[in-house]
Amino acid sequence: MIKGALLGLLAIQPMHGYDLKVSLDRTLGQTSKFNVGQVYTALAKLEKDGLIAPEYVARDDRSEMKVYHLTERGQEELARWFETPVEKVDLRDELFMKLTLARRTGGAEVPALIRRQRLATVRAIQELTRLKEAYHPVDEMEVILLIEGAILHLEADLQWLGLWECRARP
Repeated sequence: MIKGALLGLLAIQPMHGYDLKVSLDRTLGQTSKFNVGQVYTALAKLEKDGLIAPEYVARDDRSEMKVYHLTERGQEELARWFETPVEKVDLRDELFMKLTLARRTGGAEVPALIRRQRLATVRAIQELTRLKEAYHPVDEMEVILLIEGAILHLEADLQWLGLWECRARP
């Protein structure tokens, strides 16, 4: 995701690495923060792959600043990223593994595990709902949609836990 996001931000305007990190964080709101090291590592890879190129810009009070811009190959890669659907299916799920092994080993009571997970999921939904209310519905619509998507995923998890509860009875 970070590769496409950085290319997209650089399509808007050339930026310095730290400015890209701040823009990523701003785009995601308070929902997620990128580590500055992740950004610079991704930039180095994008530069190595010829998708971005640095330009050194003079500053009034300090040394030159390295500002990145998209190359033609970077623009093509960004277009490919926009056209490619996001693969969301990941069957490596920690909760599934925990429930399955608890059931198979008897190492934990599955109904108790489900109750604890359901409570944690409801709390997460409540926290996200409070977080969503902190954003302006027009100016920060994208972040609100991100949060609403996360809430929908959690609501689906609650339904899935209900299936476990019904089907995993001894």
